[in-house]
Amino acid sequence: MREAITRLPWHDYWMALAMLGSFRSPDPSTQVGCVLVKDQQMAGMGYNGYPRGVEPFTWERDPKADFMDSKYTYVVHSEVNAVLNTSREDAKGSTAYMTLFPCNVCAGIMISAGIKDIVYFDDKYHDVPFSKAARKLLRAANVPFTQYEGIIDKLWIERRRDS
Repeated sequence: MREAITRLPWHDYWMALAMLGSFRSPDPSTQVGCVLVKDQQMAGMGYNGYPRGVEPFTWERDPKADFMDSKYTYVVHSEVNAVLNTSREDAKGSTAYMTLFPCNVCAGIMISAGIKDIVYFDDKYHDVPFSKAARKLLRAANVPFTQYEGIIDKLWIERRRDS
């Protein structure tokens, strides 16, 4: 029998909100959420999708697809949306909780926004060049990143993910 949870610790709460936010993503294959937290208050939140007001052109995810026919050309990542959905002042010094380790572009944007550290749930693209570049950027900027460890993964019963 599973032990009852009476109150989530902050660390778990913020990751749970990032996961919940990912469910707003319209992407049929990879839903990602990000929450920016400052002084134990949510400063911003985002999920991946097309820019506001733009109807999707494609959800094709084959990286070898023609540039104009790939979702990667158009989708705004959750981290960018989270930064855009907060004030510059609130982003600076915040912690980013995200469901997926950031790409190099998002890492650069978060560094420039002044995000002080990153907690991520999944790192499924760990060996892909954009992920390696993100780690290199974050290390160069002295922005620590850690993989989430907590109780949320035990509560996360079913999740649509890429294979």
